[in-house]
Order: sequence, then structure tokens, then C-alpha cells
Amino acid sequence: MADFGPDGPFEEELAVLCRSLDDEAQLSPFGRVLASGMLQSALEVQLRLQDALRRGPAILEQPVHAPLIVIGMPRTGTTILHELLALDPANRCPLSWEIAHPFASKPADPERPDPRIAMTAREIRLSEYLMPGVQAMHRIGAELPQECVGITAFAFGSMQYNTIWHIPTYAHWLREKADHDRLYAFHRRFLQYLQAGRPGIRWALKSPAHLWQLPALMRTYPDARLVQTHRDPLSIISSLASMLPVIRSAYSAKVDKAALALEWRDECVSALDASMTARASGVIPAGQVLDLQFREFMQDPAGAVGRLYDGFGYDFTPDFARRIATYIAANPAGGSKGHRHTFADTGLDGSTARASVGNYQRYFGVAVDPGNPGLPTAL
Repeated sequence: MADFGPDGPFEEELAVLCRSLDDEAQLSPFGRVLASGMLQSALEVQLRLQDALRRGPAILEQPVHAPLIVIGMPRTGTTILHELLALDPANRCPLSWEIAHPFASKPADPERPDPRIAMTAREIRLSEYLMPGVQAMHRIGAELPQECVGITAFAFGSMQYNTIWHIPTYAHWLREKADHDRLYAFHRRFLQYLQAGRPGIRWALKSPAHLWQLPALMRTYPDARLVQTHRDPLSIISSLASMLPVIRSAYSAKVDKAALALEWRDECVSALDASMTARASGVIPAGQVLDLQFREFMQDPAGAVGRLYDGFGYDFTPDFARRIATYIAANPAGGSKGHRHTFADTGLDGSTARASVGNYQRYFGVAVDPGNPGLPTAL
């Protein structure tokens, strides 16, 4: 009998996802082929991960110690922040190529680049063909850091899926009913596999999906250090409403832009509300979370990262500061290449949207971006 691991093959997660795909996603014929391939690949990863852990049981004896986790919503600077954290030799970020292809077909040759890097780069070029213009909105690269949603996708419990497909039934189930302790246990095992041979490293991770499930995240990683990034939620919504139709068009025969904007307005509100609840209830110990405002970060990335490091007691070395300055000079738009969007383009009512996020903005002191509808009451 096939061994998918202690929680695999995550049959409930897969069943809910497949039903939602069949009933709601309106996949094109080619999109159905792509979806089928993704799900089959996830099952293969579960099998191969369990095989690797069975062959090397000592892997599971190594803890994932005090990971640094960025938990902001999409479009709040999390991607460029993750890239900057990857510049610190003290950090270890999961990279796109090792998430796309976790298992080498033959032993690595230290004198040559891992062939999985080139393989992933080819796949990214194909994605650019299928989603023209997406690189101007969200930079993708084989050697860039990857999000935690890429890991939990292997267990069929990932926001990645309801980002690329219109599957509201699955999205609701994932948010409200899924067993996230099981999903985070898989996430930890996967990190343990990746860190084999390098004990004591500090993982630098990121995903907006953590916002909905902070209690389960902290149960799995009780010593984690969290950074929550903040931006005017109406700018988050308008950016997603601009970007996600491009992504979903690669899979679906029809993309309803108005429905997508409404969907992600509601997802944004629920995530931000969940983050307030977690903070107010003490789920995250006060000394283990810091906040970073988008404007502050984009105006002075090195200074913002330095303040985060000071807050957590990390060593912000001169070499790391130089690496950040060099990187920002080469990527002045944070990888977005000046992605332009306005809330008015979403078709949503600005007053209603603003009222729904007012408590969040007041709680965290998040300013209104110029050009967005104002708050109904002052901060």
C-alpha cells in the first residue's frame, strides 16, 4: 500500500477541492489539464517526501527553530521584504525551484548549478506566455523565495488554489473547516526535509494565508517571530482585482472581474479581522510580533529591515545593509515594474469597503493611500 505519510493523502482536502473545481471554476480544457497535472504532482510529492523521511528518520529529529515569518496580506510589500531577508546569510528561504521540484533525480554536483533551477525557469517562461503581463505585477523567478502556500498546496490545503481558480466553496471550507494543525504539521515536515544537513538554520518564511490561521501557526511554531505588513486595504483590494484576472485567465474559460473584486474584498476583510482577533486574544506573545507599514518600508527598506532586526535581537550587519542597498538599486519598483491600479476600477462601493476595514486601520494605525476613498471617521 502506498505510504503518503501520517496525514496523507489528505483525502478530504482533495475531495473538497475537486468538487469545487468541477462545480465552480469554469476551467477551460487546457486549464483542466493544468489542474490535473498540479494535483497529481502534489500526490507524488507526498509519496516522495514520506519515502525520504522513512529513509532518513533523523530528519524529523531536527527542530524548526524560531522561524521568522512574514504574515502580511498580498500587495503589502511582502514579496520584496522576503527577497531582502533572503540576502542575509543568516536566513534560509524556501526557493521557487526547490518547491517546484523538491527531489533531485541524481546527487548534486557542487561544481554545476542544480538542473532543477533551469527546469523551473523554463516553467516560469511558460507561465509568462499563459499569463501575459503578470511579471509586471508580481515578479517570479526560479531562484527567488517562494511562499508557504506552495508547500501546503502539496497537501491540498492552500490559498494558492483559490487565488488561481474561482472556487468559493473550497475557499470557505479552507478558511472555516479545514484541519490546519494537520496542514502545518505537513509544512513542518517539509521544512525539516529541506533543512536536512543544515541544523540550526533560521527559516525566513512568508504567506498571507497565515493571517487566517494564526492560532494553528503558533501551535506549530510557538517560538516563531512574526512580521505583519500593513497597507491601505483598498489598495490591496484594487491591486488583487487588477492582477488575479490575468492569473485566472490561464486556467478558466471565463473570469468575472466584478465577482473577483467582491470575492477578494471579503477575503481581505476576513483576514484582517482574524489578525486583530489573534492579536487582541494574545495568541501571539507581544514580543514575538512586529508591525511594518507599507509606506515606511518602501521609503526606506534597509532602515525598516534594520528596525525589525533590532526588535527581534538579530544582528543587522553592515554586509547585509550593503546587500539590501545594492538589491534595491537594481529593483527600484520592488519587482512590480510600476503596476498601476485604482480602487475605482474594481467597481466596488468605496464607502462600504472603507467601513468594513475601518476597525483594522484604527487598530494598527494604517493610513489611507492618496486617491482612495477616505475613512468615514478619523483614525
